[in-house]
Amino acid sequence: RHDSGLEPSCNSTDYPGWCEHEWCYVDPAACNTEYSATAYVVNATLHYSYTVCGFGYDFEQWFYRPSTPFLPSCKACPPDIECPLNTTLANLPLPDGYWRASSHTAEIYTCDDSDTCASGKGTAARPPGTGIYCEDGHNGPLCEACVADDQYFDTFLRRCVGCPGAWRWGVLAGALGAALVIGAGIYVGMSAFEGSRPFLRRVVVAIWQPDVQSKSKLAISFLQVVVALNDVYDVPFHKNFSGWLTRIAFAKFNPIELTYPSRCLGSLRVRLLVDALWPFAAMLVIAGLVSGYAIAYSRWGGGGGCAKDARRVSRTVLLTSTVLLYLVLPGATRNVFRARLCATFAYDDALDESQSYLLADLHIQCSASDPDYRGLDAYFWSLFVLWPVCVPTGLLALLLVACRKEIRTGGRAKLADACSFLWLDYSQSLFFWEIVDMVRKLFLTSLILFVDTKSGSSKLLRLVVAAMTSALFVTCLAAIRPFKRSSDLYLACTANLLLTWFFIAGIVLKLCEEGRWPLTSTSTSCYTFAGITSSYNASATIVALTASMLVVLLLLGVARAINGVKEPGTIRLVSTGHEPSLSLPGGCSFHAFFSHSWSTGQDQTHAITRQLQLFVPGVRVWLDADFLDDLASLEQCIARSATFLIFLSRGYFRSVNCRRELAAALVEKRPVIAMREEDSGKGGASATALREECDHFCGAEHVGAAQVIFDEPPVTWVRMRHFQLEALKQLMLRLLRALPYYATRRSLLDKGLRIPGEVGPCSFTSPVTLLTSEANPGAHQLASEVKVAAERVVSSLSATLAQQGHSASMSNSMTCHASVTGVVRLQSAEAALGGVPTAEGWSSPSASRGASRVAPRPRLAGSVLLLYLNEDTFSEEEDESSPLTSVICRALDANILVVMAHEQDDTRGGCRFSALLEHTPSAVQRPPYRLYDAVAVPLYRDPLLRLIGIRRIMQQMLAAGVGTRRNTEGFGGRFGVLRVRFAGGPPASRETPSIR
Repeated sequence: RHDSGLEPSCNSTDYPGWCEHEWCYVDPAACNTEYSATAYVVNATLHYSYTVCGFGYDFEQWFYRPSTPFLPSCKACPPDIECPLNTTLANLPLPDGYWRASSHTAEIYTCDDSDTCASGKGTAARPPGTGIYCEDGHNGPLCEACVADDQYFDTFLRRCVGCPGAWRWGVLAGALGAALVIGAGIYVGMSAFEGSRPFLRRVVVAIWQPDVQSKSKLAISFLQVVVALNDVYDVPFHKNFSGWLTRIAFAKFNPIELTYPSRCLGSLRVRLLVDALWPFAAMLVIAGLVSGYAIAYSRWGGGGGCAKDARRVSRTVLLTSTVLLYLVLPGATRNVFRARLCATFAYDDALDESQSYLLADLHIQCSASDPDYRGLDAYFWSLFVLWPVCVPTGLLALLLVACRKEIRTGGRAKLADACSFLWLDYSQSLFFWEIVDMVRKLFLTSLILFVDTKSGSSKLLRLVVAAMTSALFVTCLAAIRPFKRSSDLYLACTANLLLTWFFIAGIVLKLCEEGRWPLTSTSTSCYTFAGITSSYNASATIVALTASMLVVLLLLGVARAINGVKEPGTIRLVSTGHEPSLSLPGGCSFHAFFSHSWSTGQDQTHAITRQLQLFVPGVRVWLDADFLDDLASLEQCIARSATFLIFLSRGYFRSVNCRRELAAALVEKRPVIAMREEDSGKGGASATALREECDHFCGAEHVGAAQVIFDEPPVTWVRMRHFQLEALKQLMLRLLRALPYYATRRSLLDKGLRIPGEVGPCSFTSPVTLLTSEANPGAHQLASEVKVAAERVVSSLSATLAQQGHSASMSNSMTCHASVTGVVRLQSAEAALGGVPTAEGWSSPSASRGASRVAPRPRLAGSVLLLYLNEDTFSEEEDESSPLTSVICRALDANILVVMAHEQDDTRGGCRFSALLEHTPSAVQRPPYRLYDAVAVPLYRDPLLRLIGIRRIMQQMLAAGVGTRRNTEGFGGRFGVLRVRFAGGPPASRETPSIR
């Protein structure tokens, strides 16, 4: 018993068995049994043997396991560790900041997150499990477990600290309550100001619009996977970037974990239940708040009745619950795996043993022999069924299945609208893609923990599988193209490509992890396997690309939201500010079947269809260029369309196929919506001529066809932008009236639609004098129409203010201002221009022909000359000395704006512009006047288009500086009214009028 009681291994109470065994030195040349070289005598070739004395080789098994009896017993010292003479495994010295699981292993770990790894303050004689390499009060792996039950390990302070008291919950509850009160106060305060309500509505609509929603979901999904790099894959970032993941920990969407130490909640079982059940408690709280608000609004705010309020509450609660489940699903599932997520540490090199500990509670070993670990099985499997199984594939998937019919047909039923957060970004045939993406996120953030459950965090296999999964998902996205918008598809592919690179970079970081390759230096192994000399570059790349992706998504989302607040890019209801519902009747796949003559209407119908699809996302119009495969299927396509849209042009009723389509629509009793080409040069014809053509070709074959088609005047189609927008708006309004959703909701369409870029109403807030020449037939009548239109705007605005409950003083003030500033004054141009003093007098314009124009004179205050152009404006004998030409030249010389209106209605003398050019005197066409450099406003027979023309006349007056435009709708309009009111009205001496 040569070793009994000797240091360092045989003088403890739990000394190994070989301390009592005998051994002796032997001569290798004369020995026929096992022997080994001794390490006790330095630079000697002495050998010893236990078997000669009748004992086994227990010491060899305890100290090291040689492959052959002749393997040297001395091993290389671990990296960054200094081994003095006669160092053994038991007395291997560890500097501060390093830790090992026992004195039987040479595997050394760096304490990156703890300042309590101090081997000099612990002795190997301590009982196992007390942390012989840790400061007092700390034990467990890497000294990150706390001995006291009322303490937790603070990663910021890098040591155990006391748990906060109950006051922390009070502070959190107070902060949340204060935030709710402040938010409600801001909302109520802004809502009290009547002009801000449309603005608030636009803000809500802009934030919730599909484009902003999709960008937000992509950013959240991207962050939720990136956060898992540390928790699930244990990617060892360079020490300069080790804390950056804590800055995006909010992506876990676990407010309890972010605000209160989880260990202080109690045992691990309690923590698992709290993490799994708090989202459902939050849903109950939200339901209570929404219900309370609905009850209060119904009682004191004049709600829409109990049944209506109940439906609104259920829809709001379902929508918020869906969003909440979407946000917390990856984090909640990963919390379930806290009962299985272990970290493995080498324990005994001789026996090749290791020990695993639960990362959620380092006091629990991941072993069937630990009763605490065995007791977590029931909790784990129960919560596993609840979150990663029931929530995505049960609850959310069942919601989509329940409303799949409305989604596929473009409808917005109550249930489909409530869960629109899940399907609105995707095409109708792939409405379930959100569930597929959820499964991908769950696999990358939690389910992959099933891969090598014991030591997968320290291995490369999980990263390899995750990289392959992300690359495969990019391929699926590119092939299937599930998104409605191409921009979302490109961003989703980019995000998954970045994740693929991140997982590959994680492999590189593991290869370059300090201390992973004990026999070589870190830089050598990193360069050998990855081609780089440090993990810094890979860590910096991940951080930079993550920040870049988030910045891009943030900028795109903010830009779309700002655009949505400023001016929505789609047709919306004036009554609600929302996009219209496009629910289809049963058995229908298209909203409209577009019938047209190929010879005179093909180009127009293509342009109309494309613009409708641009302004109304989701509208489906059957057009032959897109869907026609076989003429024999025309009747079936019409039967599958909710409405029958006709583009009337010259020769439409002569076409056999057009009459065939019309007959099928009449048989199917489809609502007929008619549009008419206005330009005769493009196949246009008057409504009277088209009806005569219909009676001639369809009278006997299709009795009553003309009555159905012309029951409502056809929508007029012209090629100028502002008039096209009005035609599209009227066309969409008629289409919506034929859809089932608005059959019982007619009031939603009473105020009409709003389309971006349309010409809205505007009027003048200071005197405007409209000059007309007696030599210009029809100009005075048109000026009267402009005056009536301006007065109607002021009257309508005053009535609106009165209905909204403004004070009597404001109403009286508005009435007073309307009588002064809202009226366009009409005056004879001859009388007005005759009063302008000039040095040269009013000689014939021939005096200045070919010369430079005289210096501009001060403009008459708020005066505009209206020039009405039709076939009677200029006669064939018209010359530069005629009365009208003289008035035009005098007005231009006096620097008075000339606004031209070109009549298009042939019943009012409408003519082509080329005819006007032939009869217009050359004196006003040539320099210095150049009359036709300005664009004349067309005036059409259609009352709606004629109103647009009159508004365009007023806009030209404003653009030239006669006033400043102010829209009469929305926040800006009402604020402008108040501004005029409190300013006391415009001063009478102001030369340039302002505009209401």
